[in-house]
Amino acid sequence: MSRTKFYYYALEFEPFLILAIVLCLGLALGPATAGAVRRSVGAGLVGAYLLVVLIMFWYFYPILAAGIISYQDWWSHIWYRAGNGWV
Repeated sequence: MSRTKFYYYALEFEPFLILAIVLCLGLALGPATAGAVRRSVGAGLVGAYLLVVLIMFWYFYPILAAGIISYQDWWSHIWYRAGNGWV
């Protein structure tokens, strides 16, 4: 069954988004001349961010890959439910 995919809109700005994220992670990490404590805290923050990104990708992968999931599983992925929600 074919369906419309709108992800191609993101392809134009995706390289710039990746560059912006990497530059922000570099700022959080700190300069090479910074002290060991500053670099350790920065590395911890960057590592925690990357871990959260990987966990979120794993959690939403069935939807991103257009897998078949149950209605209850689909509903658990909808986090914004104010009123009737936007879905």
